[in-house]
Amino acid sequence: MQKVLIVDDSSTETKILETLLMDKYETRCAKDGAQGVELAKEFEPQLILMDVEMPVMNGYEACRTLRDSGCAIPIIFLSALSETGDKLKAYEAGGDDFIGKPYDIKEMVAKISRNLERHDDQLELSENHQQAMQMAQRSMVDLSYLGRIINFTQKIGQCHSYEELVRRTFSLLEEINLHSSMLIHSTDLEDQVFFDDGKERPVERSMLMALKGKRRILEFSKNRCAFNWVRATMLIRNMPDNEIENGAMKDYLGYVMNAVEDAINTLMVQSKLRSTILKYKDSNKQMKLAIMKIIEDFEESLEALFARPDVAQSLPVDVEDLVINLAHESTMKADELFSSGFNMESELDGVVDMFRNEEQAEDVEEDDDDAITLF
Repeated sequence: MQKVLIVDDSSTETKILETLLMDKYETRCAKDGAQGVELAKEFEPQLILMDVEMPVMNGYEACRTLRDSGCAIPIIFLSALSETGDKLKAYEAGGDDFIGKPYDIKEMVAKISRNLERHDDQLELSENHQQAMQMAQRSMVDLSYLGRIINFTQKIGQCHSYEELVRRTFSLLEEINLHSSMLIHSTDLEDQVFFDDGKERPVERSMLMALKGKRRILEFSKNRCAFNWVRATMLIRNMPDNEIENGAMKDYLGYVMNAVEDAINTLMVQSKLRSTILKYKDSNKQMKLAIMKIIEDFEESLEALFARPDVAQSLPVDVEDLVINLAHESTMKADELFSSGFNMESELDGVVDMFRNEEQAEDVEEDDDDAITLF
C-alpha cells in the first residue's frame, strides 16, 4: 500500500483526509511544516498533502526544505488561498499541484492518483535510463577488453620462451586490472610457477601445483578464481565483485587461457623440432666422419698394396689403372654425398635460425600501427 503524509495544523482537516484515504493509502499526519519535514524522513511517503498556513514552519518553507534535501516525491498544496499568486508561490516552492479549500473530494482523489502515477512513470524512466547507461558503459568496457584480448591472441603464438609467454600474459592482465600467478606444466620442462609482481607466494605456489589436473574453473572466494587448463593453471586474486562483471571476466579469461594453451603447444612443438634437428645434425656429422675415415683407410690400403713389389710386378697395368679409377670414382661419389650432407645441414640450420629470426620480426610488429586497438 502506498503511503501519503498529511501536513495540516487543523485536526479536523487531517481526520477528514485520513478517512477519505484510509481504504487506498497508508496515512500519517503532521501538525506543522517542521514536523512534516522530520516525519517525511521517518515515514518515507510516496506523496505529501501540504497545507500552506501553519505555525512554526509554513507549507512553502517545508516544501523548499524537502526539495533542498533531495526529496523528489509529489507534493500537493491544500489551501483556502486559491488566488493565482498563491498557486505560483506553491509551484516556486517546488510543489507539483494545488487544490483549493474547500476541496472537491473527487478532484483530490484524482489528483493524488495522477501525481502518484506520474511519479512512478518518472521513476521507471529514470531507472531505465540508468540501466541503459550502465549497459552502455559495460559495452564500452567489454569492447576495450576484447580489443586487448584480440591483440594478445594474435601475438602470443610468436613467443619463443615460456618466460616471454608468461610476461605477455601478465601484461594483458595488468591492463584489465587483474593480479595473478601462473603455473606452466609443459612436457619439455619441469613445472614452473610465475608471479605477476615477482614476489614468491608459497601458499599460491602450493595451490597451483595441487590444482593440476583438477576442474577447469574453481572459485575459492568471492574474489579468487583459478583457471585450470591442460598445460597451464592461472590464479586470479582480485576478480570483480559485481556478479555480471565477474561472469563476463570468466569468459574473457577463458579466451586468454585458450590462447596460452595454444602458445604452449606451439613452444612444445618448436622445442621437439629443435631437438630432433640437432640430433640429426649430430648423427649426420658422425656419419660423414665415419665415411671419410673409411675412404682414407681404403686409399691408404691401396697405396700400401701397390707399394708391395710382388703385387706391382704381378698386376697388369690395365688392372692397376682400373682399380685406381674405381677408387677415384668412389671418392668422388663420397664427396657428392658429403656435399649433400653439408647442404642438408645448411637447410637444417636455416630451420633452427627461423625460430630465432621470428623474434626479431615480432619486435618489429610490436610497433605496427595496424594492430587492432578498439580503445
